[in-house]
Amino acid sequence: LATIYPNPVKKELNVRIRTNVSRDAYSIIISDAAGRTIRNGKYAITPGNNEIKLQTDFLSTGMYFLKIFNSNNELIDTEKFLKQ
Repeated sequence: LATIYPNPVKKELNVRIRTNVSRDAYSIIISDAAGRTIRNGKYAITPGNNEIKLQTDFLSTGMYFLKIFNSNNELIDTEKFLKQ
C-alpha cells in the first residue's frame, strides 16, 4: 500500500500511496520511538499512485514511525524510518 524512500532520510521523505478507493482524506502521523506524535497532517488521496513529500529536516537523528490512516480512522499502513 505505502512505500517510503529514501530510508534513511536526511531532509525530505517521499511517501507513495497506491490505492483504488475513490477520493479520500488520509492522515499521516510521524511518531518517535517512544510513541509521541511529532507531526500530523491530512492529505487528499485519489485512485492510483499518490506521492507525498514530507520535510524531515526538523527531526532529530533517530528512529521514527510513519502511520497512515483513512478518513474512517482505520490504520492503513505503518512504516519505520531512520533520520540521519
